[in-house]
Amino acid sequence: MSNDINDYDFNLPSHLVSQEPYSDRPESKLLVVKDDNLVDVKFKDLFKFLPKNTVFIFNDTKVVQARLIFDNKEIFFLEKTLDNSFIAICRPGKKFKLGKIYTFNNYQIEVINVLIDGRREFRINNLDISLEDFFEKYGNTPLPPYIKTDNPNKYRENYQTVYSKNSGSVAAPTAGLHFSSEMIDCIKEKYKFVNVTLHVSLGTFKPIDVDDLNNHSMHYEDLLYDQSTLDELNYYKQNNFFMVAVGTTSLRFLQSLYNSKDNLFEPCSNRTNIFIKPGYKDFCIDALITNFHLPKSSLFVLVSAFMGLDRMQSAYQYAIEKQFKFYSFGDSSLLIKNSGKIIL
Repeated sequence: MSNDINDYDFNLPSHLVSQEPYSDRPESKLLVVKDDNLVDVKFKDLFKFLPKNTVFIFNDTKVVQARLIFDNKEIFFLEKTLDNSFIAICRPGKKFKLGKIYTFNNYQIEVINVLIDGRREFRINNLDISLEDFFEKYGNTPLPPYIKTDNPNKYRENYQTVYSKNSGSVAAPTAGLHFSSEMIDCIKEKYKFVNVTLHVSLGTFKPIDVDDLNNHSMHYEDLLYDQSTLDELNYYKQNNFFMVAVGTTSLRFLQSLYNSKDNLFEPCSNRTNIFIKPGYKDFCIDALITNFHLPKSSLFVLVSAFMGLDRMQSAYQYAIEKQFKFYSFGDSSLLIKNSGKIIL
């Protein structure tokens, strides 16, 4: 498979980039890709295409209300460093000089470090609540810039999965946005599931600005897990359950801990910058639920590595012809790699 990013380009009409969420999450469209077959259904029909011994792997990260907007300036939270300190990008950058202190809702926010790549480290000197509660109370929803709205907070609930738990992401694990509470209840009753945590950073959506994929580097993202999580995953893997990753972030979590030689999930670092690209073969899952991604993005490269570039090009062309919606608030796909395991 090609390592030339230009081979992962396609013509995406701008009107197919969804600008608003579905009012009823399971009513979004679902494209099932199995072998060379394409089936066009509603997301609520998902269970019809999965065997009884399915285990869902959910990324239970919770989106931080990451944007602080004041006086024509913006501080965009990226990651926590101490209880009252954090790394952020800011606009306009030249305004945020080392040692400068800003007053925001009676809080004193100080620039304590200027990083080489232009990011800043901030400290809230008089913080009297947790950093998480501070952003939850005063921050704005970090919608992607291609979603045009004057009030991003009207989508605060929509830009959060119904099973979100561990705060730390600056972008939603969007495949999970299609699940309603009722669908999660069904999974708890009829199937198996494991919650994992990968805090999504902007690096996941960083544009690929090189021609050769071998020269592209992903940013690091934090992983949270304990031995009981690994034990659960290993039980389902060793007992031949049909493993479905809900979203590319869940897949990146799993592959970061997967030892293909021993067919086990093992402890590793608490951070990952794994880049799944052509040539990657040791997938630990049987199927992937994921939204439709933009041309020449690392996420379209990932799904192409998982299913094959030709197959994904055909699937995306079909999705475009059938007016599927793309990206965060768009429609979804079920990519079945190991169809031989399906016994309905």
